Amino acid sequence: MNVVERNNPVKRIPCSEIAPHIHDEIVGDGACFFRTLSKAVTGTEANHYVVCVSLIKFMLHPANVLAFGRLLRQSVAYDIDAQKAVTSHINRSRLYSETAWSTEYEVFAAATMF
Repeated sequence: MNVVERNNPVKRIPCSEIAPHIHDEIVGDGACFFRTLSKAVTGTEANHYVVCVSLIKFMLHPANVLAFGRLLRQSVAYDIDAQKAVTSHINRSRLYSETAWSTEYEVFAAATMF
């Protein structure tokens, strides 16, 4: 039996050559997640509050509220319970504040929305 050694035709490129090289300063006021999304989507972090409110509306939209409600509370079975769970989370997290910290739920919402 002859063993034939084959060269791998795939060119290997170090990660440092293909990774994004964009480094930008983002204001660290608590809303840095929303500022970063704003910078990526709109080109400026000045729209961070608009991005945050858009995510809130996305989570509360009737087509999405049950899914987000179930993420927040496993026992949620109905839209009204989901609406309450999501609204409660938004109020507890003070998402309507311009310096609101994001949680894993906002990260999930952003990943779903964008």
